[in-house]
Order: sequence, then C-alpha cells, then structure tokens
Amino acid sequence: MLAKLRSHRPSPAMAVASVALFVALGGTSYAVATGSIDSREIKDSTILSKDIQNNSVHGKDVRNSTVSSGDVASNSLIGGDVRENSLSGSDIAPNAVSGDELQANAVSADEIQPNSIDGDELKDGGVRAADLSEALFNPVVRVSKETVPNNTTITELATCPPGERAIAGGYGTVEDLQTGVTAISNGPAAFVSGSDTVGGIATTWRVRVRNTTGSSLELTVFATCVQR
Repeated sequence: MLAKLRSHRPSPAMAVASVALFVALGGTSYAVATGSIDSREIKDSTILSKDIQNNSVHGKDVRNSTVSSGDVASNSLIGGDVRENSLSGSDIAPNAVSGDELQANAVSADEIQPNSIDGDELKDGGVRAADLSEALFNPVVRVSKETVPNNTTITELATCPPGERAIAGGYGTVEDLQTGVTAISNGPAAFVSGSDTVGGIATTWRVRVRNTTGSSLELTVFATCVQR
C-alpha cells in the first residue's frame, strides 16, 4: 500500500504549477477610486502637453501675470484680443504707426500734440487754403512807441498778447530822417519754442537803435501777430 502511495507523489513541475495557480486565484489586486489622485500623487514636471485634453485649460487655470510674449505665437493676437481703450502711447514703439494703420478721417486735433507737426509731416501740396485758420489771413499789427533822446541808444519791444505769435515786424520814426538813426538789432524775440534760426515761435519784435540825429525823435516798433 505504501509503495502505491509513493508512486502517486506529485512531480516538481506539478508543484510549481499548483503554486502558480494559487497565486493567480488568490493573489492581491486593487483599483483606484475615481477622483482620488491629486497633485500629491503626481511627480513634479511629469505632465506633458499630450496628457492634457485639447481646449480644456481655461483662463482661471493660469496664474495671473504669468503669460509672457514668449508664450504667445507670433502674429496670433488680433484686435479682438485687446481690451477696448486699454492701449496707451507707451505700449506702441516709437515711429511704429504709419498711415496704413490709421482709419481714414479717424485722427482729430484732440489726438495731436500742440506744435508737434512740422513741414516734414505734411504731404507736398496737401494743405489747402481751407485747411488754414482764418487767423493766418487776418494778422494784427501791435505797436509800441518811445522817444529816443539825441546820442542815446534804446531797446523797444512790440509784443503780441497771449495766444498770438509774431511773424514779422520792424520800426520807423515820425521824422523823415535820412541819417543819424542806426539800427543795432531788429528782429523777433521772446521765443516760446525754437529760436530765430530753428523753427522759432516768437511773441515779440525787438528793435535796438541809436539816435545821433542831433535831436530827439519818436521811435515806433511794430509786430505783425497771428494766432498760434
């Protein structure tokens, strides 16, 4: 009987198979509950673009002030991406805006800084008489008079009132004298911008004369003024 039992002893191969079957049937398995993984279970810097669903990231998912120009594709922003009236002059590069960027008849006097346009900004033949202020065609002569004693040198000014500029001027005397009155200087003065040689805006005409006629005389200085 003992010999018969020994003849049915399992072989080593059968023992290994039995262990494998036991592990397969009785081994441990587990599942992860939905929504239970958060940032603590994710290794830093391991999430890639392919791991994120397209169009699933919103503005509230991005920290304020963290997106820079390097994160935005070149030439991808349009006017609809910029908040109305949010751009100022400091946001535009100097000399970056040309006529092509401006809508026809969109620029008014309120958008132009006073005294900022000169001949270089004007198209040749582009200014008509209708574009000029009536003040340019209606100059006003401002006069100043002073008595000049003999053998005396004086300076006399003819001044335009506030809001006007002197575009011409000169001097004269009541007496019809041929000699004895010497003009030392005769020209614009009191410049509010520029100078007498570089784009000057003067408000005064200044004359300095010396009287050697042998008698006193009345000097008249005048300035031709127009509105600025």
